Amino acid sequence: IQLHMDQRRIPVHTTVHPVPVVLLRPIRVCSRVHNMTLWTNIGISLLLVLLPTLVDLCHLKGTTMKGRKGHPLDGYSLKSLLMDPVKGKWSGPDEALTALYKWRMDYHPAQESYSLRSKDWRYIRYENGKEELYHTSNDPHEWNNLDERAEHAGRLIHFRKRLLDRIPQPGMIPPQPNWKPKGSSNPNSKAEAWKSQYFSSHPAADANKDGKLTWSELKAYREVIDTSSKNNPVAEE
Repeated sequence: IQLHMDQRRIPVHTTVHPVPVVLLRPIRVCSRVHNMTLWTNIGISLLLVLLPTLVDLCHLKGTTMKGRKGHPLDGYSLKSLLMDPVKGKWSGPDEALTALYKWRMDYHPAQESYSLRSKDWRYIRYENGKEELYHTSNDPHEWNNLDERAEHAGRLIHFRKRLLDRIPQPGMIPPQPNWKPKGSSNPNSKAEAWKSQYFSSHPAADANKDGKLTWSELKAYREVIDTSSKNNPVAEE
């Protein structure tokens, strides 16, 4: 099994983030929706098209915002392609965008890690500014980073512009509610907020199963995890 051992790279690579999606359609709607390669080649992110497609097919009206302070959901409808996979039109972007949200008290879009996946290429920009470029049609496992190859300088410039066109500019922070972690006596405590988030991802850390995670339980749990990781390293083949 080949794995990207550098954890900085893992979440925005093809081998990690894809989610299986199955679309079962009535025959009367379309009898030729089988060529998924056609769809993936134009940069469709299937998880973001499900709701807009249902809204379009069912002629639903109204807003997708959860509340007054919410935002409309992203995504584009597949109705045109469902009706005719060959001649149907795709109204969305040419690349699928993946964002890796780094947990923090405030959300800063320009400081996250992103990747753009087109028909034959994947471009990655990390929060620290480092970049990666993969020719996925020839390198499906994304092992050969081409970002420093002179012949791909123009392609890098193209992807940088495409990414900047789709994310807020540096300094532009969208409205967001204040963080109030559950079970924290001090809602403004960053340490308590981090512990609350860690507990939600690692419920086994609650040693006495009382539904609350203490700092001593967290420390003991992480020591066990660290020891286990050292004793059972993952090896590449």
